[in-house]
Amino acid sequence: MEENKSGYGKRPLWQWIIIYLIIGAIVYGIIYYFVFARMGRSGNNTQTPGVQQSNPVRY
Repeated sequence: MEENKSGYGKRPLWQWIIIYLIIGAIVYGIIYYFVFARMGRSGNNTQTPGVQQSNPVRY
């Protein structure tokens, strides 16, 4: 006897949607961490060689 299987196996569709949302959130978090969070740490403290930075005058 042949069973009527869908393309996703025996799991209902809502479980696959939850799984995809969780995987998507993890991937988004990893990309956000490596691209945006690390920009603020190292990119602002570099100086151009030969150019002296002056401190602004504070009144």
